[in-house]
Amino acid sequence: MIQAWKKAQQYVRSHNWYADTLELDTSTIRLPFLMKEWSLIEHKNFRPSEIRLVPAPKANTLEYVKNEGWREEDNARLRPLAHVSIREQTLAVACMMCLADIAETRQGKTDQAYDAIRKTGMVSYGNRLHCTWNNDEAHFGWGNMDCYSKFYQDYRRFISRSDYWKKHLINKGKSWIEVQMDLSQFFDRVDTKLLHEKTASLFNMHSKSECSEFFRFFQNLFSWRWDSESIRTIKSCSALEIESSKPLALPQGLVASGFFANIVLLDFDRAITGLVDTKIPQTNWVVYDYCRYVDDMRFILVADKSDQSPPTDQFIQLSDKVLLRNAPGLLVNRDKTSFICSWQTENKLPISRTMEHTQNKISGPMDIQTAWETTETLQGLLDVAATRKKRDDDEIIRLVDLKPDVKNDTIRRFAAHRLKKTLRLVRVLSNDEQASKEISRTDVDAKMDIIARKLVAKFIEDPSNIRLLSIAFDICPNHQVLKTVLDLIKTHLKGSQNIQMTCYYCISEIYRAGATQIGFVHDAEELPRGDHVNIDDFRNSLSVFARDMLKADTLPWYVQQQLLLYLALQDEPVINLKHANIYSSLHVILKSDSIAMPMHSGSDELLNTFALLLLGFRIQGNRAKYGKSLCLLMENLSSPDMRHYYLSTVISECPELSSTIWKYSKGPVRTIASSYIKTSKEKSIQHAISLLDVSNQELNPFRHEVGLLRLVTAILKVWPSLWSSMDMISPSNLILESQDWDAICNPCKDCDLSVSIRKGTTDIRFKQSEWLPDNLRWKKAIGQLMRSAITGMADSSYRFIEPSLKLIERRYYGIKTTWYRRQFGMFMGRSWLGTSDIPISPWITELISILLTWPGQEIRSSFGIHFKTLNEFKKLINERVKILTQTYAKHSLLPIIEFPITSQLQNNRFKIALVQTVLPSPSELEESPEINDQAIRHRQRNHFMTVLKCIDSMFRARKTHTPSILGSQYVDLIVLPELSIHPEDVYSLTKLAINYKCIIFGGLIYHCHSLKKNKLVNEGIWIIPHQQNESWSLDILRQGKQHLAKDEADIIGLEGYRPCQWIVDINRPGCKPFKITASICYDATDIRLAADLRDVSNCYIISALNKNVDLFDNMATALRYHMYQHIIISNSGLYGGSTAQAPFAERHERTIIHSHGEDQISIKFLELPLSSLRSKSCKKYKTPPAGIMKKRNMCYECGKCKVQTRNR
Repeated sequence: MIQAWKKAQQYVRSHNWYADTLELDTSTIRLPFLMKEWSLIEHKNFRPSEIRLVPAPKANTLEYVKNEGWREEDNARLRPLAHVSIREQTLAVACMMCLADIAETRQGKTDQAYDAIRKTGMVSYGNRLHCTWNNDEAHFGWGNMDCYSKFYQDYRRFISRSDYWKKHLINKGKSWIEVQMDLSQFFDRVDTKLLHEKTASLFNMHSKSECSEFFRFFQNLFSWRWDSESIRTIKSCSALEIESSKPLALPQGLVASGFFANIVLLDFDRAITGLVDTKIPQTNWVVYDYCRYVDDMRFILVADKSDQSPPTDQFIQLSDKVLLRNAPGLLVNRDKTSFICSWQTENKLPISRTMEHTQNKISGPMDIQTAWETTETLQGLLDVAATRKKRDDDEIIRLVDLKPDVKNDTIRRFAAHRLKKTLRLVRVLSNDEQASKEISRTDVDAKMDIIARKLVAKFIEDPSNIRLLSIAFDICPNHQVLKTVLDLIKTHLKGSQNIQMTCYYCISEIYRAGATQIGFVHDAEELPRGDHVNIDDFRNSLSVFARDMLKADTLPWYVQQQLLLYLALQDEPVINLKHANIYSSLHVILKSDSIAMPMHSGSDELLNTFALLLLGFRIQGNRAKYGKSLCLLMENLSSPDMRHYYLSTVISECPELSSTIWKYSKGPVRTIASSYIKTSKEKSIQHAISLLDVSNQELNPFRHEVGLLRLVTAILKVWPSLWSSMDMISPSNLILESQDWDAICNPCKDCDLSVSIRKGTTDIRFKQSEWLPDNLRWKKAIGQLMRSAITGMADSSYRFIEPSLKLIERRYYGIKTTWYRRQFGMFMGRSWLGTSDIPISPWITELISILLTWPGQEIRSSFGIHFKTLNEFKKLINERVKILTQTYAKHSLLPIIEFPITSQLQNNRFKIALVQTVLPSPSELEESPEINDQAIRHRQRNHFMTVLKCIDSMFRARKTHTPSILGSQYVDLIVLPELSIHPEDVYSLTKLAINYKCIIFGGLIYHCHSLKKNKLVNEGIWIIPHQQNESWSLDILRQGKQHLAKDEADIIGLEGYRPCQWIVDINRPGCKPFKITASICYDATDIRLAADLRDVSNCYIISALNKNVDLFDNMATALRYHMYQHIIISNSGLYGGSTAQAPFAERHERTIIHSHGEDQISIKFLELPLSSLRSKSCKKYKTPPAGIMKKRNMCYECGKCKVQTRNR
């Protein structure tokens, strides 16, 4: 049920046309109690809550007439959206999850080759669930946040399929007809009987088990009825075209409706695919192919070249007949059915290809010129998607009136969203001081205004384009344009019922966007400036209009909700509202100095008040007011369990309220608060101290993998006595003792860490889950302690957030999570545990994932971690400590941590791009170490983005003459100099890494480190892409620099910080790992580090900003031999000298690359021929230096054959 709730609330927030956001927030806070309540629902007599109508405009509902305003079109229609409560949404998604594998397996994989698809019968592309596949068996992950797969990807496959077969048939000399057809009012015409029969039939076909109780509940649930207010609206409004008295099967707004819509059409799909390669009655035409995107269908008909008579009537009759037999009640929409024939002039524009090319360009690095050109392309797409009027089917009209192969509204949304993104990028990269031939910020502001007005015009022409209006205001928040639009809407509120409903929906959408979207940016430079462009004035205009609207006697409930939410977020509460609801309660809380509590303990009103208080605190930030109110609320709760839950939730989600709650709490609340709130903080680590106090220290020994495992070892020694004394062991009541805390992180030193328990405190966050069997509860208990030890937080589910990722003020984020919810969907990756330089390997994150397994979680083991009993777990921990002891750098006294990745190197060659950037210069770094100065930052950002675009162009140029490059794998590793990457530019690098599936290493510009009391540090960054199922994700590691240059220490005031040395293991099937490590400039001169890495790595990378080129040349020469491996140095282009060297025997072969010249951008490529190292025909290497381990003489390609040396 919790996994169903997760999916439902996430989808409603992100995709639904309407969302009751406060209902979702309160359900998040009340989740454990709601789950118990909903799971006890009696299936036999269950009746779902009534659904509420939200009428929304369809395309061409209204027409704008000059000097008149909006006027209804002929046959104007409204879309009957349904607001379904979160309880019913959750139950429906739970039913979907039970049937998902069966239904998705029946429909088949969408990424099959088109030739294979005709044999497998896969036809359905729309509303497909996000599944993993084992051969032809689908599996829908219950633990996923996602429900449906990405729209653009599946829709692209759908429209490409017909194009593929048309080309194929032309090459065969056949005539073809493409039939485009959809069903009339599909979701509204599916009745409950049809849905229930098709769902039961699907299940019975694939399962022998009896599930009568499930289907009885399913039938009761999927018989939706409108509430009384909606029924009155439906009866009075013919444009809605639905029956008010008839139960509804698939409401538009129900998350699961798309899934069950596919089930309804499964038998129709099977019947049509059965007709493939058979003739249409009374014609010579054969059905060649069929596919659909929900109810949008495409057919390919084929005949001999001589036949040029379209079987229009015969085919529609055949379709109606198949529908009547397999989906009674559904009808073909004849008005939207079109026949496109091969012998006629092709009038279709291949817009989908342009969209794909544009998306690829946006996904990669863009400099200012590329981004500017992309905006021109996107503008062209907007013009192509202009509103079209129906015309007579005349051949001359057909010739000039070309139609895109993608729906107009899809093109508009695609172009509008990406215009916003690219225009903001161009504005950030531009300024007003550039030369006349370059793009100035004034030019960009003008263009943003023009494009925003174009989007506003499309809304005025057709109000169904309301999403375009929101994007227009987000691009350019012009308060005068806003006032014009609001005046237009207000003047039509007294029009016909259809116009009124359209206007009300538009108002609700504008205010929804105003609360969550418009003008909320991380960089203020992304917003244009001008006479009427000011985000504060824009928001004030929205506030004035909202207050005016709330004075109306009648206002639809959904409009009132959005108006009140917007005003609440602006901290402009309205009182004396006519209707009392949760939104008006929020305004009362915001307005009042002291808050009156509901009388009934445990009532819905009281429990909802808790969520409203948390939201009110996030808006106003008044600690005294909200801390006192929360204490009063918890005193009114009769249940101790409820007090524990709500207090722990406050401390986890709003820790800044802790001291205030301690101040105002009394009685039972004070007693419980003592378990969650620390009243004092240990300034240093004492001999005996709680785990929570130790992990809160700056030098937390448990952030290190060895220290963490030694803690686990100490806990396991006394585990039976710990577990028997308390079933809720928290970091605050676990007492640690040691005489030498520094020794804990050094595996070469003895550790005397011991553990005991302090009774008297209870932390409900560490209570063992009821669904866990007794023999597995120890796993969760130890996993929670491990996670808290790493993060330093009492809440073991805590998610670490980089300080740079700050929330934008006044933007509505909602209350989407609590510690309880995170226990059923916690991400276990390194990014949730701490900064990206935390010395924790993926082995630890996988171990914690296994220990903290939650229902629906799928763990794909990369390290073969397996244990069942406590003894097996002890053995596993001891073996891991031995490995870490062996790899510990005993000379430089730091852990060496291996980060394994899997790579398919082409032709057994490792391709490297060696990049020299020029900016920032040392003088700029001295003036502004973090490059915070606006002028310097602008110059550096433009330079960096241009270099990234050059890299992109060089890759493509190199492919034209390098036969070893296959597919998109242009390069395996990109190396950048020291201090070349601003932290805000890392996102652009991640796009490059994902696009080219390559690793990136380079030096970050000086930045503050949260664990060094915000002192500046110098670090390098690894960006490592890896594939998960069908998508790609990233791991980011930061390589610290311990030894500082003289200027860094004396002038800039840096601190050395290097918690570990990372080794990136590139694994390939059947081969030994190829191991790469890196250092930042001056660290590479540390001979102790070189000695530690000599027998570990195969390639040593150095990112440098060093003007003594000769010194580093000589160092590379020495290291290539003494470390006996590849040495790669990327130096700043200010000085040149980037080089790649290897210990080959022949002098002229040892220097692979060397960049000469100062003040030059440079991009050079090299390939390491790994396969040659295992054969006798390989290049001969120099005799290894004394002391090289025997295994280093082995080939790191296969691990068996010996590498030949000159004298062997």
